[in-house]
Amino acid sequence: MTETPVKLPLPITLIIEKAINTFIEQSPKMRQQFSTYAGKLIKIELTDFNLAIFFYFSNNSIKVMSEYESEPDTTFIGSSVALSQLIQQDMTDTLFTGNVVIQGEMHLGEDLKNSFSQYPIDFEEKLSTILGDVFTHQLFAFFNRTKKWTNASEQIIQSNISEYLVFERERFACQHEISSYTSSVDQLRLQLARLEA
Repeated sequence: MTETPVKLPLPITLIIEKAINTFIEQSPKMRQQFSTYAGKLIKIELTDFNLAIFFYFSNNSIKVMSEYESEPDTTFIGSSVALSQLIQQDMTDTLFTGNVVIQGEMHLGEDLKNSFSQYPIDFEEKLSTILGDVFTHQLFAFFNRTKKWTNASEQIIQSNISEYLVFERERFACQHEISSYTSSVDQLRLQLARLEA
């Protein structure tokens, strides 16, 4: 991110932390899996919101913060849509598209991706027990509208760029046309030189 990332307010990070840790507590397999990441710091940069979130893994829980002094072990950078697709799709495919960048320990990033794929968290359900059904539903409806708008905007931009390139391509000469033109100019010069002689 080029500009300073937005900091999530403490209450929001605490809600995210509570939701994740409640889910981990309810799943012994996930608790065991995540304990292997103890001492690791993960940073997620959401480019569409200019937001950075840090996740520090301890033996029994995950601490969620909006800032942290140390360098993260692994950083995931991408839009919220691209990062959610990373969990659902093959990591190699997502990385080759360039929509998600992973910096730092790649194997840790891949392990985490696989863990979250194995144990998907239903954040809406977990947050509803903390925030209430109505507020949580409205919050997720807002995020879904934002996601749809982002996808629609991305498609419109791609379509506009595609149309522009097709139109502009006609305005530029291809290599064959340039070669033919320069050859004609050279022949004209030769003919002028003969006439002058």
